[in-house]
Amino acid sequence: MRILDSTPPPTQQHAVSSLFVRLYVGLILAMLLIAGGVVATLSLLEAQRAARYREAVLSAPMQLMAEGVARHAGEERQRWIDIAARLLTSELRVETTPQPPSELVVERMGEQQHRARLALPGSDNEQLVLLFQNWTEQQWRATTFLLLNELGRLPAGEQREALQRIADRLPYPLRHLGLDEVDLDPRQRERIAAGEVVMQIEWRDGGRPSTRFFAPYGERGDVLAVGPVPSLGPLPASTVLMLIVAAALAFSGVAVWAIRTLERRLQHIDRALARFGASDFELGELGPASPDAIGRLAQTTHRMAGRIRSLLRSQQELVQGISHDLRTPVARVRLRLELLQADASQQERIAGIRRDLDELESLIDAAITYSRLDEGGIVLASQPIDVAQELRAVVQDQRVLARDIELSTDLQVPARPLAADRALLRRAVQNLLGNALRHARSRVEVELREAVSGIRIAIEDDGPGVPESQRERIFEPFSRLDESRSKASGGYGLGLAIVRRIAERHGGRIACGAARLGGARFELELPWGIASAHSPAHP
Repeated sequence: MRILDSTPPPTQQHAVSSLFVRLYVGLILAMLLIAGGVVATLSLLEAQRAARYREAVLSAPMQLMAEGVARHAGEERQRWIDIAARLLTSELRVETTPQPPSELVVERMGEQQHRARLALPGSDNEQLVLLFQNWTEQQWRATTFLLLNELGRLPAGEQREALQRIADRLPYPLRHLGLDEVDLDPRQRERIAAGEVVMQIEWRDGGRPSTRFFAPYGERGDVLAVGPVPSLGPLPASTVLMLIVAAALAFSGVAVWAIRTLERRLQHIDRALARFGASDFELGELGPASPDAIGRLAQTTHRMAGRIRSLLRSQQELVQGISHDLRTPVARVRLRLELLQADASQQERIAGIRRDLDELESLIDAAITYSRLDEGGIVLASQPIDVAQELRAVVQDQRVLARDIELSTDLQVPARPLAADRALLRRAVQNLLGNALRHARSRVEVELREAVSGIRIAIEDDGPGVPESQRERIFEPFSRLDESRSKASGGYGLGLAIVRRIAERHGGRIACGAARLGGARFELELPWGIASAHSPAHP
């Protein structure tokens, strides 16, 4: 005995593992790319925030310095530039250019080097250029001195208006306060009295620090308060969360796309196999060829389908050959029986042999019919059928076999004709009705009703019935029950199998249940059209 090993061969196992390795590697690469995209986006957003922050911080000092440089000329201008550069601890110069920027431009020149440019007021070809690394406390102190210088050059009566005008251009507060209006410790007050600029760091509710600068202003001991100036701080949590959600959605999209691609390829094979079993055993297209595990599965499926078709052809040829070979000796036996008709003493035996021959021919015919239905060799000839009329004709033909059995009908004429193969429909009803007559004790009923999407033919008897555990098995070929329902009635177990094949070829179904009369009830449901099994029914 040959034992079949269900373990996949090493090449198939390797192909499957290779497929999933590629899937996992692809998902990991996608995750890395998405993570890289998130990091790059965060870096870009951070760079844009930093650029906007530098522009906001530099707008006031650059404007003040440009106005200051424009007010001087010659050596005085250069001396003013040198003083401002020392205060800023940065390089400051005036350059000639065809198109100086009328608004502040801050450019990144290197890893930490930046350049700020602004056109000098009243000049068409000169711009003030500031080269700096980071805007630190020293630059903020210099900004405060520039503000004091701008106010100090004006008469006392004009300073309040100038202060308001400058404050309106700044992105942070600028106010003139009394010393008692600010919260400074004694050391800071001493530094204010000594003419120094004092820095104070505050922490807001959001956790971001802000800076305030206080410089002595006026002759009454007042101060010029600059700020609070908020620090750049980290990216908002909502922005980071939005990027994380976007990355998760992108990765989910990639994963779904990859899995759906595999699923679609498997669905190609699934649909092809469904068509293979429901049609004439032609497999059709299995999707694009590929060297991976699914491609190998498609190739194996093609080979399997070819072997199945070959086996079915061999089976059909065998059945047809045996049937043909059996018909010849049966015909010869019948001929010899005709020759023996003259012997009156042998009439009873001759009648018995003739009955046996009839059963043998019936078996041969049933076997050929089932084989052709099972293999798909019968092409359905669809035509409009008056089902009620067909049932009446079959019942009338079967009445001669009814013996002492009451055969009644309850036929509801359908609203429209049924599109089906007339010969196969008649064969199915004959098999069901003949089966009921063989097993009935005294009564058989035939019923016709409209179903949800077609018609339902029900035939029931008052015989011994079919056990619930056997109601599916009786539709298998050559299946015979051990109960009295089979023993007393003969038959070879192909009649109901043929009915099931006819129902399936029409897209319908056959079922067995308990009858109201006490025996078995068989219900044959057929759609309005043959194509209903695979497409919408046609009228």
